Amino acid sequence: MVEEFYENLGLYQIPYGRNKLDVEIPKLQRLIPHTTGVKMMLDLLHRSRMQFPGMAMGFIQRLLDESITHTSNRLIGGRPLWTYDQVQQRLGRLQAMYTICSAMCANSSAKAGIENDLSLIGLEANSVKSVVTDLMQEAAQSATQLVGAQAYKLNHIAGRSITDSRPFQIFEGSNDILYAQISEGLVKLMKKTKESNLYQFLKLFHLTSQSALMMKEMLDFDLNMDLSQRKMVELGQILGRIVSFEMVINMGENGYRSDLIANGLHFLKQEIATLFQGFNFSNKVTVVEDYQEESNWMNFIPSPGD
Repeated sequence: MVEEFYENLGLYQIPYGRNKLDVEIPKLQRLIPHTTGVKMMLDLLHRSRMQFPGMAMGFIQRLLDESITHTSNRLIGGRPLWTYDQVQQRLGRLQAMYTICSAMCANSSAKAGIENDLSLIGLEANSVKSVVTDLMQEAAQSATQLVGAQAYKLNHIAGRSITDSRPFQIFEGSNDILYAQISEGLVKLMKKTKESNLYQFLKLFHLTSQSALMMKEMLDFDLNMDLSQRKMVELGQILGRIVSFEMVINMGENGYRSDLIANGLHFLKQEIATLFQGFNFSNKVTVVEDYQEESNWMNFIPSPGD
């Protein structure tokens, strides 16, 4: 029974509200765990996260197609918007996201069948869910930027896509938490193998063996195993994209067109390099309590003649 309908900010097709559940599950339809209920729960949770690229695929492709059509038809300074270098960069990034999502779809289709137990693939499932939902939000931001003022209409797909994609960075596990869990899983595995060098570990890890070889210069350092939570999140963002890099390589080896593969890998490598800059920066910003005291800017306007 629905007790209250919520006024959705976005995702209008999905009714949203508070429900009161009072049901009886027939015995034949009960889920029976083979070992523990926790393992069965993880199997269900990881399977759901591995399916996110299927949702993201249509979303990103639609935004890519809409953006290409708009920039081809829109004339600025007597020439199509498409021909400007910054526009090419945005479109190229959108197309790279399409390729990365395609690689994730191929990977999930091969691994996430109902016959497979996914309870132990937390690092991979968390990488897939968090990275692809980040890509959805970035794709929406780029499409809106390319379309311009028209995208701010309530019924335009570009502007709406920003709001519609944002919840997926929170639902099914907040991406901040998932990125931290990715790092925690990696640190646990590295301690188990008694390996402290990130490159040495990743080149032998089945989810990153090829990608590590292509990024040795960034990965060849001893990892601090006692990172702060914010650094665990930043490291998880990096690791998620390295795992994605491997999926794109694998799809390329299976015959996917090479120019799209090259662009996808270049996009991810740039993302990883940028994230490493933040990871290596000492970030100790904290909240200042009672910040309003002595912080009213109007009290600090220079007097005329000063």
